[in-house]
This record gives sequence, C-alpha cells and structure tokens, in this order.
Amino acid sequence: MKFTNYSLQRSGPWLTGLLLMFFLSMGSIARAQVPCYTGFAYTTSGSPYQLSFYDSSYDANGDRPVSWQWSFGDGTASTAQNPSHLYNSNGTYVVCLTATFATGCWTTTCDSIYVGQTLACNASYTFTVSPAGVYDFQNTSIGSGGLTYSWDFGDGTTSTVANPSHTFPAPGTYTVCLSIADGAGCSDTYCTAITINGTGSCQASFTTSTSGNTATFTGNPSPAGAICTWDFGDGSFGTSIGNASLSHTYNANGAYTVCMTVTDSMQACTDTYCDSLYVNGGGAITCSAAFQGAWVAGTMLVNFTDYSVSNDSIVSWAWDFGDGATSNQNNPSHAYATPGNYQICLTITTASGCSSTFCDRVTVGGGGTGCTASFTANVSPSGAVVFTNTSSPLNVLCTWDFGNGGTATSYGSNPVTWQYNANGVYLVCLTITDSMCTDTYCDSIVVGGALGCTANFQYIPDSAGTTVSFYDGSSGGATSWQWSFGDGTASTSQNPVHTYAVTGTYTVCLTITTASGCTDTWCSSVDAQSRCMPQFFAYPDSTMPGTPTMVYQIYSPCGLPSAIFWDFGDGTTDSSGTLNPTHTYATQGWFNVCACVVIGTDTFCDCDSVYAFRLGTGIAEGPVRNGSLQNAPNPFGQATDIQYTLDRQADVTLEVMDLTGRRVELLDSGSRQPGEHRLRFDAAALAPGLYILHLDADGQSVSRKVAIQR
Repeated sequence: MKFTNYSLQRSGPWLTGLLLMFFLSMGSIARAQVPCYTGFAYTTSGSPYQLSFYDSSYDANGDRPVSWQWSFGDGTASTAQNPSHLYNSNGTYVVCLTATFATGCWTTTCDSIYVGQTLACNASYTFTVSPAGVYDFQNTSIGSGGLTYSWDFGDGTTSTVANPSHTFPAPGTYTVCLSIADGAGCSDTYCTAITINGTGSCQASFTTSTSGNTATFTGNPSPAGAICTWDFGDGSFGTSIGNASLSHTYNANGAYTVCMTVTDSMQACTDTYCDSLYVNGGGAITCSAAFQGAWVAGTMLVNFTDYSVSNDSIVSWAWDFGDGATSNQNNPSHAYATPGNYQICLTITTASGCSSTFCDRVTVGGGGTGCTASFTANVSPSGAVVFTNTSSPLNVLCTWDFGNGGTATSYGSNPVTWQYNANGVYLVCLTITDSMCTDTYCDSIVVGGALGCTANFQYIPDSAGTTVSFYDGSSGGATSWQWSFGDGTASTSQNPVHTYAVTGTYTVCLTITTASGCTDTWCSSVDAQSRCMPQFFAYPDSTMPGTPTMVYQIYSPCGLPSAIFWDFGDGTTDSSGTLNPTHTYATQGWFNVCACVVIGTDTFCDCDSVYAFRLGTGIAEGPVRNGSLQNAPNPFGQATDIQYTLDRQADVTLEVMDLTGRRVELLDSGSRQPGEHRLRFDAAALAPGLYILHLDADGQSVSRKVAIQR
C-alpha cells in the first residue's frame, strides 16, 4: 500500500469530540494556520537497485524544509535532503520522508517503490476543491485491461465510480483511499490524508490591569464560552474559559507580549490576539554560576559539581573544560589527556534568559611541575574563612588571592584567616614557590546565602482547587518567611493557607532568612485547579451502525460520585447516575455536552463539544479497542501510567499535545502487536495544566484530556 500524506497540518481527532486542535503560526497577532506539504520523487541510477530520491516539500510561504528524515524500508535511514540508496535485492519497499519546516509545521509522506521489477498497475489520483467545499477526485491510475475502482473516503462512505465527487460531513482529517484491480490480476492501493478546516468564526480579545509586578487579564472571547489559552510572554502559560479573569506575577520589570488564543471545537475555529504589557515593580531575575571541581588522585579524571544559584529555573549548562572538550550536563565528569592546570568555565541560562559565566582553575596530576599546590577552607557563618596550606612540598612560600581584591602571604602549614563582608562565591588562588618549582591552585568557596540556606516549598490544593495549603521545605534553619502568592497578596507565616479568587496558574515565591543573615528565594508555578474536576470522552457505538449513537465514559478523580448529571446538548438530560451512558442523537453534528458529579457537598462539571456521527455499515473498525486508552492517576503530579488495547497489529504513534495542538512529548512509535500495551509517562519537565493524550493507530485517532497538578 502507498500512503501519501497531503495533510496541511496535524489536527486533533474530531471523532472523539474531546477537542478540535489546530497548529498556530504564532506572531504578534496570529490569524491563520501555516500549512505544509511533504512529497518526493525517485529515479534509478544505472543499476535498477541504485535509487536517487528528490525532496519536493514546501510550505504555504513557498519555503523548503529545514530538516529531513528518510526511512528506506529496508532498515536504513538518511537525513540528507536528496539521498541516494542502494538496495540489496528485488522487492517492494515502503519509503517514508518526514520534513520539518522553520515554522514548526511537519508532515510525513510514505510511498511504495518497486526495486528490480516493473509495476504492472499503479493506483493514483488528484483532487480539486470548490468554494462550496465539494471535492472532485480525478483518477490517474494505470493498469492492463479494464480497471475497477473502490474508493473509501474515510468518513464511512464509499464509491466505485472512476472520478467521484464528495462532500465531507464535518471538519477533521480524513484518509481517502483508492484501490484498483485490472484484468491481469494486478491490484494496488493509494491513500491521501485530507484535512477539512472549520468555517466557524472566533475572535480573541482581552483587557489588562496591573498592580506592581502582578497583571490581571480578563478575556473577552467570541464565542463567549470558548477555551482561552494564555502565553504571558515570560515562558509561563495559563488557561481560562469565557470571560474569566486570571492573574500572573512577573519576576522582572520590562515589556512583555501577552497572547490569548481562543479555541472552540463547537465552531471548529481558533484565533489569537496579542498585546504589549509593561511591568514596573517586578523583582529582578538573578543568576550566578558557580561550581567546584574535584580531581580524583592517581587518575586524569575530574568530577565537577554545579553550585549555581538563581531565583529562576536553570534550563541549560555549558561547560568548557579548557582542553577543547565541552559538555551540557548538570554535573559532568571529564578525563584529561595530560597533566596540567586547566581553566574551566561554566555558563548557565535560566528559563527567563538570565545568563551567568563562572571560571575556575583545576590542577590535574600536579600540574606537570615539581610542586603541587592545594589548600582547604573552613567557612564560618560570620564570613570568616580559615585557609590551610596542604601543598606538596609543604614548607614553601604561599601567596594567597582571596577573590575579592584581598591578598596575603604565609609560609608552610601556618593557617591564614580572611574576613569576607558580603555573601557570595569567591575564586581563591594559592601560588606556592620553591627553589626548584612553582604551582598555582584555585578553588571556589561559598560564603553566606549562596549555599548556606535553600528555600523550597510544597503545596496541596483542596478539592475545589482554589484554597491551597503551602508547606515550607527550606533548609538552613530559616527564622523568617516571606510569601508572594502571585495574585498580589502575601504572607509571613511558615506554612500559610491561601484562597485564590479564581482558578488558574500562579507563580508563587518564598524568600527565607536565617539568623546568620543567609537569604534565598524559590519560585514555582502553582496550579490552583480543582483536583475533583471530572473528565469524559465519547466515541461512536459500534453495535448500532447507521445511527448517530455515542457512548460516553467519565473519569472522576476523587472517587465514585454520589450523583451524576448529564446534559447531552440536544435538549435531553440524564440524572439517573449512570457512569457510562449511551445516547442516540436525531442528527449528526456538534453538541455541547456537560457532565456534573457530586463529591461530598461540592459539585464539579466538565463541558466539551462532541461531534455525534454514525458508523457506516460494513466498514471495518479501527485497531484501537473502544474506551481502552486510559491513564491513572489523572490528574497527576510527576508521572501517570497509560494503557491501550489493540485488536490487531497496527502502526502506532502515542504523543502528548498542548492545547494548541503542539507535540510536547512522543511516548511511543512503531508497529505494535495485538493486546494490551502499558507505559509510564514522566511529566516532570512539563508545566502544570491541561494536555491532550493522542493515540493514532493505522489512521484511527483516539484522544483524552490529562491534567498535570503540582
């Protein structure tokens, strides 16, 4: 089978009705999607086994891709734009090309090629689309004798005419396949993925008010109940519904571009509005690189430990080991080729762009001289540091550089005391001089707050999500605590309880101070959302083909509810308490469905747009067993266990997407056997919020919402 993907972008599955997702081209104001197309051609080069491949991919701007990934169908691959490949034997091979563009758009095209033989028949077609949305398919197949045609439009309808016209029932991605057979017994199949965009109208807008370093945003989307996703311009994100307000605290003064994206699966539309915001009153982001290197005696190995500090998250480390080697690990080890004294530099970068570089010297194998300088340092809380010479030989002249402009000299093992008046990281160097040799050894010391104390905290929201209990987890013996809750309020309690006016994601900061004057600040995103919010999904009832009957399943994270209420969006409701009801709609189409659960004395509701449709009779079901894509726990903090069941072998892609449809994690990919499949998703690197778990198996798409809470 040849499979050529003409999809303009990858969108979320409309069949399950969980969420219609779009990729967005994010600019200052984004109004349209950026499509892209992947294609290729090939020719033989002399030998019938030597093939040359030519990339023909492009996007809507006419730009070529920036990267290519080829799979030649025989276990080999290439990343060249136009590779050549030598096959070892006759046969049919499925060649795939994945092209990625500078916009972030990517698609994959696969095609069957025939090596060492002549193809007797070849299925293919082209298509055009009218302004009214009618697709006219033009058969371009070849074969011997009279051809028969079998079309599958991917929406449950078929045709046997040579050049059919077809109108798709709703927005979504459809795999259209043409199968042919000729009089000589040759058969072939050709498939194309076609994406139908929605015609609904969305409009994003919002207003802003500021107080110090905290900004409050109020959405004004159209439709009024649309989902709004926020990009606050500093690497932080949030989610709201309708005209709800949410607050965000910035850590640094300056101008930020804030964007709100409206997504409405009922109308099948999306829109983004951006505006500039200037914050004057935010605390500055600070960062300071520091490390220590420990030479392993008797070897050429040095172990490096990162001691960098910042009130922001450090996201990258760039090491230069002084001998031409580098590393991007947090705490690397490095083996030097020859003894010597090397200057090592570490550059850190935080999530907000703060960058700092720290350099230190490390002596490996004695520095290649007859002397080996070394010392120890004993740091007191007052800032007084006692330095003791431990060099070899010991009875030598010692010259000290304390890293803050101060110097001193000593002889032999006599200790030297130096008083530092400010906390920080200092590079101290000892140079020893003997009649036969000289050597210098440098090391960094930490005085006061840089490492003397560490701020940290944990939090637990209540069942409603808006009241959050904070627990101090700092080290170093703090005597005072200063909390900033991200909504303009603060506290000096050690373990405060705070109630937010609206749900959302807030940046909470804790600053601690010890009796010795050590101070440290730790900030973290806090997701003030209900842990008991239910989640439901829907799929067509395969036992009732020909009718728009949907099966609903609900997940209640806080246990079995005492009552359940369903509103199916067509004027009918169900208050019988059924967990997994089945509902037949009068017509196909979009419906706004709500499910409410009662936990204790609280009621929690989840509403989403569902497209109800009917399965065609005689159409084979997809490989994913209905309702088998599950994860638990959900919501979760760090990790969740995922399972799904295949009724037959299938090519599977399991990924996690954000609410704009951008892939943030690829969990599984490849051919999978029938049966139950389990894997664990570690989400430690993702920010709290809502995400989409998306499973594709041989073109069948299944999705469910997952929530990360910390």
